[in-house]
Amino acid sequence: SLNCINKVVQLDDDSYICCGRGSFISGGSGLRPENSIIMRVDSHGNLVWCREFDAGWHEMLLDMELTETGVFCVGYAENNTKIMAFPLWIICDFDGENSIVRTLPDLYSYQIFISSITNTTDNNYIFGGRAGNYSVLIKTNNVGDTIKTSLIGNGGYPGQLSITALSNVNNNILVFGYYTINLHDYDSQNYYAFYDTNLTFLSENILTFDNELQLVNPTQLV
Repeated sequence: SLNCINKVVQLDDDSYICCGRGSFISGGSGLRPENSIIMRVDSHGNLVWCREFDAGWHEMLLDMELTETGVFCVGYAENNTKIMAFPLWIICDFDGENSIVRTLPDLYSYQIFISSITNTTDNNYIFGGRAGNYSVLIKTNNVGDTIKTSLIGNGGYPGQLSITALSNVNNNILVFGYYTINLHDYDSQNYYAFYDTNLTFLSENILTFDNELQLVNPTQLV
């Protein structure tokens, strides 16, 4: 399987926690499964610990937020044929213990690829990503219990909304990504919107960007 790290966060002691996909466990067929991994390394890059979480699917962790006691990681899981994808989130402490693994395999009837997470001032977490031609927002508490989900975007031809990054701005959620205007030509433009922490829509805007290919796919928000 492909081993990769997608997110790195620095801790106060100058160590780092990383999350992604990989496997140190050989499968029965001799192949290694695609499992979620969370690891911690010291300031010199030496491995402190590594935890591999096998939820029984093809898994990928893409983003994380620090909690009071550890990390909250989000991504997605796919079935064996990779025709179904759904949200995945894993919470653990700074030692990689006391883990909580959650999925929502029956959430809507779309392939869902969670890509970003942010926190709220009341110690909850909001994460989101693409869901078919829509995008999705999910709110949970600090132990991963689902509070609310919301499907956003028009979901209709020819437009497709893809969330790539979230951020808390003055306790409103900035949703950032791109809107694909023409799926056949892959024309896309920057998109952003604001939601409150109850996932209520506030405002949105499309930022046009002229280039030869009319193709903009932002992936990071700082």
